Amino acid sequence: MTNLHRAFALLAAMGLAGAPSANATTFTKVDFVCPIGGEEFEADVVVSNSTWGQRPDGKPYSHLPVYPVTECPENGLLMFDEDFTAQELETLEAAIATPDYLAMRVTETQHYRVWWLKSQIDRDEISQLSSLLQASWETDDNYDRKVRYQSQFANLALRAKRTEENASLWFHYNLRAVNVLRELGYFEEGLRRLDFLMKSEFLPETERERASAKSFADELKALLQQNNPFFEPANLVPEEVAMFRCAAPKSPLTQAEASACASDTISEAIADFTHKTQDGRKLKGEEAVQAADREWRSEQHAH
Repeated sequence: MTNLHRAFALLAAMGLAGAPSANATTFTKVDFVCPIGGEEFEADVVVSNSTWGQRPDGKPYSHLPVYPVTECPENGLLMFDEDFTAQELETLEAAIATPDYLAMRVTETQHYRVWWLKSQIDRDEISQLSSLLQASWETDDNYDRKVRYQSQFANLALRAKRTEENASLWFHYNLRAVNVLRELGYFEEGLRRLDFLMKSEFLPETERERASAKSFADELKALLQQNNPFFEPANLVPEEVAMFRCAAPKSPLTQAEASACASDTISEAIADFTHKTQDGRKLKGEEAVQAADREWRSEQHAH
């Protein structure tokens, strides 16, 4: 279990109102034929899934935050599209047989390998960015690999060309890239890029989307100005997650987070939280949040 799942696991286990069901993700078995080599196999496919908010890097809070990609067992081809052109299949067949790809089957995540395969067949930058961003979500438990994935995502996003067709997604991924710069400690560069992005000509078209983008950017800017690299800052995550950061911080809160922690929504979430400890005590409020956090961390150390 990664840090992303802490609040999900605690809230679901305690039956807290508003928490997602532990059975919210369902699968079905589907028969496949690998388009390279013709291997026949069966794989699980997601039928339904629930999410409840997201981190500032875009990773959803969910029992299944990153969908698996159907993979041919023998040759490792990732079937990220339903159909490939004959030319793409020829290129992919050569790509998956290279020593680099064979090594990546051991060392890299699925979505990172999807990005690599997309780059081999010259898929557009936006499609590649989608895979790289999801790859960074897959590797919360491997810091060095996550930094590598985040760096590659940010470099691609910051040099991606904006067109009339991709303007909305270009803006979206560039905002995520600014957050990556923050998490990696490049605060001044992040501020410069954010100021550039928030020019009126780059903002989304609808008033609702513009307001949402400006709100997110304001919170992100405050974190950048305060040199805050925390991946789940209290001012940019759902209150069910923020309350653990507020009541049981493991690193100092900056002013933007402290202000969020003092808000009515997070204060009420903390005050209403209940928890029965492993030794049978029934707690409520800040003490309950802290006890739940300690027990979760203790379980992780045990594993």
